[in-house]
Amino acid sequence: MVYPKEKIKTGTWFIDLNKDYDDIKLIFAGENSKNNNILSAIWYNFPEDPTIIELDTYTGNTFPDLNGPWTELPDEYVRLKEKFNTQKKNFILKIYKSSLKKIKVEDAVTYYMDACDLEEDVAIAFVKLLIAKGDLKFEKQKGGDFIKLSDVYIDIENKKRFLQSITDEIISQSNRVELLIQHSQTKGNFREYLLRKVLEKYIPNQYHVATGFIEGCKRQSDILIYDSSNFSPLFKEDDLVVVPQESVRAIIEVKTTLNTGELKEALDLLWDVARHANKPAPVFTGIFAYKQGYESESSIANAICNFYHETRVESTPPITNDIMYLYETINSVCVLNEQVILSDLIDYKLEDETIRPRFYSIHSDNPELRIHSVSFFAELFSFLDVNKSAKKVNVNYFDILDHEILYKLEKELYDKDWKPNSSFKNEHGFDFDSTWNRVSDVINWKIGNYNTQELEEKYFGNKYQVQNFQERFKMKNIK
Repeated sequence: MVYPKEKIKTGTWFIDLNKDYDDIKLIFAGENSKNNNILSAIWYNFPEDPTIIELDTYTGNTFPDLNGPWTELPDEYVRLKEKFNTQKKNFILKIYKSSLKKIKVEDAVTYYMDACDLEEDVAIAFVKLLIAKGDLKFEKQKGGDFIKLSDVYIDIENKKRFLQSITDEIISQSNRVELLIQHSQTKGNFREYLLRKVLEKYIPNQYHVATGFIEGCKRQSDILIYDSSNFSPLFKEDDLVVVPQESVRAIIEVKTTLNTGELKEALDLLWDVARHANKPAPVFTGIFAYKQGYESESSIANAICNFYHETRVESTPPITNDIMYLYETINSVCVLNEQVILSDLIDYKLEDETIRPRFYSIHSDNPELRIHSVSFFAELFSFLDVNKSAKKVNVNYFDILDHEILYKLEKELYDKDWKPNSSFKNEHGFDFDSTWNRVSDVINWKIGNYNTQELEEKYFGNKYQVQNFQERFKMKNIK
């Protein structure tokens, strides 16, 4: 299947199907250094100099990089791209799960012929393209020619399973206590303890996981994650603490079953406890449940939205559970290995520019990937401030799941004309650009481009101005 040479433009990547598996390379179409009107085919032969041939004289059997950003694909190649991308995950998984993490070349070709209904020459092109792009490696042995995963892909698959092992650890111990203990209160207490202990293993050392109270709040939180490196607890006895509000980075309520009553109770506590916690680096609030009570994520999102529109008639005067600040909604609700809801202020499809609370569910077309709890932990860890380079590493570790995840918008809390009606001093104005600037700052903080101290200094700069105390003494004496 020959890719038409006239479709090759500046920036097009392609391969030469005449090359053997052990010599296949990505070729780049670039401008000729002597004549910009002439295209050259360029490929690299490290450590030697690149090979450069005028494209008009190039005689190879070309096949395009189906995912090349500058590659022009005719309709038949667009259909091939869809098949290539649809089956790539399954193909990678097939090799990873093989005993030696490699398969024979002919088996790889047969896989693509069967899975994508391809002619043999196109299936060979698929395999060669994956080798040229560095996803696969070719290996010639006495027993035949083999295809194996690149070290990068083996590392990615290993990391996926490590992240899933956190969930497996919780499931295993939760199931054991379910078999041995019949007393519901005891089981509930153990599951709260279990989540605390698992979190303790993986969160950065500067944080401590405990149960207790935030100073000034009357209600006890199941799990508090606070900065124990920079703040001392006001009270501590075993895992029970009272901590300053400024030290808190996360508040989590734990439930055995996420039914209507338990969800509302947890939302009520988190709304009450986190109501006045608006500060430059937002605090994570979440609910973690062990058993499913709602039929779907859509039902959970509806229940959350209903809560934020309810009026507390018992209050004097009655008040609504309204969202006053940009970062006041719950961040995530998770049912272990079953469901997860994440909240955000932006449209993930980048089609609607308005800033307002939205609730997303997460899915994957990989049936073996347990993404729900991992997504909850990934969101939690993005709120835990560490050294910026370390934050980048932590974020990147969870980012390996990004290409496996599908986000579905379940519910928007307010209409497009919504805006927050309160803020801390200097946080933002109430116009479109100002709120977007604040949201951009928080996103940059979550991915490690800011740390908490830099956010504090940006919004509360006057608190950190260096003072000349000698001048203050002089001014006092002059008076």
